[in-house]
Amino acid sequence: MKHLLLLLLAFLAGCASVPAIDDDKAARIVTLAEAGNAEAQYHVGMFYNNGMAGMTRDPRRAFAWFQKAAAGGDPLGAYKLGCYYAGQFPGAVEADEDQALAMKLVAAEAGYSLAQSDVANLYYNRQNYPEAVRWWTRATQQGLTGAHYALHTIYHKGTGGLKDPKRAYVHYRLAYKNGQGDLRPEATTILGYLAEKLSAEERAAADAEIAAFVAKPTKLTIAALGARKRVDALLAMPREKKGPVPAIVAASGLH
Repeated sequence: MKHLLLLLLAFLAGCASVPAIDDDKAARIVTLAEAGNAEAQYHVGMFYNNGMAGMTRDPRRAFAWFQKAAAGGDPLGAYKLGCYYAGQFPGAVEADEDQALAMKLVAAEAGYSLAQSDVANLYYNRQNYPEAVRWWTRATQQGLTGAHYALHTIYHKGTGGLKDPKRAYVHYRLAYKNGQGDLRPEATTILGYLAEKLSAEERAAADAEIAAFVAKPTKLTIAALGARKRVDALLAMPREKKGPVPAIVAASGLH
């Protein structure tokens, strides 16, 4: 299990962060957060999480803001709580794998690809392989490279009786296709080895599936990768719409 986790870490950047935001915008976000806007509370949590926007890094304060964001219905706030419970900042809160799973499931069910992959990894560590595969599959549909590689590993090794040479070949190739990187020599060798396990018909079907694949990230995944745009959009909203209901929930389709 540790072997798979280490391989995944080579593909995943970890829990999400936000880009630099100028002091004026940060102050306005803090005002919205104090007024009860859940998305703004998430952003303030990230300010303290990263030590940015004029704030000193303070994991305990960050955790408190993420709690407020999650309680207000912000799925990314829930995701960050999951990161903390998973041990992102030792000492900020006692590690609790059950809470990590519960919080990350909120974001995973809302459509956040990184949360889906994290949830899959947590299920994998519990040897609940069907659930791990289900969540990694959902993440691969959004084009998450690490999720493709994880499924390749499972289908290649036959973890939990799930051996499937064709799926192993497809996901290994898509891991590179989605990453838009050229195959390294050793990767070409591995791909050739995987191809040898397939019949001509299976190989043709697999290649057709690979060629036709188009990643479809959800609105929440796109939003999570565009923190600066979210901040600008939040600040540009009419005053009457800046209440406690977070804009990110509307973007995810949860409302």
